[in-house]
This record gives sequence, C-alpha cells and structure tokens, in this order.
Amino acid sequence: MATSAVEEKRRILIVDDDRDASHLIKILLEKNGRYVVLEENDAARAHQSARNFRPDLILLDIMMPGTDGGDVAAQIEADLDLQRTPIVFLTRAGHES
Repeated sequence: MATSAVEEKRRILIVDDDRDASHLIKILLEKNGRYVVLEENDAARAHQSARNFRPDLILLDIMMPGTDGGDVAAQIEADLDLQRTPIVFLTRAGHES
C-alpha cells in the first residue's frame, strides 16, 4: 500500500536562483505530504532537470540572472515531452533601498 501512496504524489519542480526561497517553498509543499519537490537553482540547468524529473507542475522564477524564466519557459514549451506541463511564474520584484 505504501508504494501506491508514493505514486499518487504530485511532482513539483521549483526553479529559482534564490536558494532560501526555493527551499522554503519545498519545505512547505512537502509538509503537506502530497508532493515530491525538486529544487533547481541554476536556470541554465532547469530544462534538463525538468526532462529528468518529469514534474506535474513547474514553479518558475521569472527574474533570474543569465537565463531568465521566460527563456526557461520557452525551452520547456518547445519540448514535446514537457510542453503540456503547467508553469506558474513567481517573482519577488519590489523596491530595494
């Protein structure tokens, strides 16, 4: 029975260059017990991580250095195996003093 419960867990990939933010989201989602979460903190590796992990949902930071969230989303949407994977964009844009 335990294996069927694991199989029912939804897979979520978090792509965010902020390790603290992605780890907090991972902890909160996994605490629920219904999700298996993978963190990817390097946007350049996000597409390959998605191919390997096969997530049911991707939480994607839109503003990252180098390869931004828009670039990552375009790579995923161009991939026939991943193009139907829902993507939710995240951002923490705000005023810095």
